[in-house]
Formats: sequence, structure tokens, C-alpha cells
Amino acid sequence: GGRGEPSPMVSRMYPTSTTIAAFGPANDPCYVLGLAQSADGVYLAASLSTHAVKVWHRGDGTLGACVDLTGHGGPVTDVSFPLPHEPWAVLSSSEDGTTRLWDCRASGKAQEAQRYHAHFAKSHATAALGGGNDHLVAAGCQEKIIFWDRRAANGLEVFEDSHSE
Repeated sequence: GGRGEPSPMVSRMYPTSTTIAAFGPANDPCYVLGLAQSADGVYLAASLSTHAVKVWHRGDGTLGACVDLTGHGGPVTDVSFPLPHEPWAVLSSSEDGTTRLWDCRASGKAQEAQRYHAHFAKSHATAALGGGNDHLVAAGCQEKIIFWDRRAANGLEVFEDSHSE
């Protein structure tokens, strides 16, 4: 196009709806540190500075609050839906030194399905779940990568001197 006209190759995106959410008191602002969507597109999760994960459920074209996953003792640094065949499973890592696997279908305290912790880890920056049989959990912590076996929640190995860049 000419001067001031949009290029024909540029498409404009407009929101179809807006969700405004307050996550905490006005004197203690909440920051969204990460976002993730389940493989089937049904769930959306946000990791928050208020030590929680907020999960929304999308149905009939609307987005509604599903569940708040609470239990971390520090800001939640990462969140994911690691297993496409288990879209309700949420994995989170936190500055409290834990990685947690949650079940969005459960209610109350049963929401935390598993917790992974290493006594030397002060903070987990990121976490992943997978491996050939979906039993391997890994978390990044300082210059280390920590591995657990999901079936037993036992620590398997620590790789030292890894690099985060």
C-alpha cells in the first residue's frame, strides 16, 4: 500500500473478548510470570507472583475461572501442561525450591498430585515432564538440572555445572 496505508500482507488482530481479573489486594500487586495452554485448548494457566497458579476453563466460547492451585511458598516461576493425553495435569516450579504436579479435576487439597524437592535447591526456575514414558521430571535450579522419577518421586540424578543460557 501507499504511505500510511497498511500493507496487504499485514493482518490486524482484534480481541473477541476481554477478561479482567484481580489476583490480589491493591497494595500488593500480582504479576503474571508465565502462561500456558493445554494441548486440547480447554485450559489456560497463569503462574503468579502471589505463589499461586490460576487455571481457567474454556467452554462454549467463554473463559471461566476453573481453579486456584495454591501451596507454593514463593512466586511461581513456570507453568505448563506437559502431557497432551492428560490435559488436566499442570506442572509448576517456584522460587520456594519445589516443582509440583497438579490435577485440575480435583478439588481442595487433593489438587497437588506430586511434589518434587531437593534439599539444596533454593529456587526452581523452570520444570519439564516427559521422557519416553512420561515418568521423568526435570527442574532447573541455579547451575544444576535435577531429575526425579514421577512414579516414586525419588531424586534420580543432578547434573552440575549446566548453563541456563
